[in-house]
Amino acid sequence: MHDVQGTVKGVRISGISAFVRLAFPGFAAPAYAPGARAQTGEICLDILKNAWSPAWTLQSVCQAILALMSDAAPDSPLNCDAGNLLRANDRRGYNSLARMYTLELAMPR
Repeated sequence: MHDVQGTVKGVRISGISAFVRLAFPGFAAPAYAPGARAQTGEICLDILKNAWSPAWTLQSVCQAILALMSDAAPDSPLNCDAGNLLRANDRRGYNSLARMYTLELAMPR
């Protein structure tokens, strides 16, 4: 596992800019989104698993992560709770939990 620490500009979770530490194949801290396991920060991104290629650069991986976190797609969630809230059209509940997790776990201290 490779650790990369820094800020990926543009990662916004429920309107809050979040600090991101990457420990491939996921975040080093918990993240709340349908494509991320809330407890561990593991992300479900095919280019980090079965579609990996040496052609992927760190920049392209970060762009893919931005897309994953920006598009809260609930159809095949790694985080079932987040996916269920979005499938039930409970955007308010999803945003509330995402904001809470982001403020508690993904903000620089």
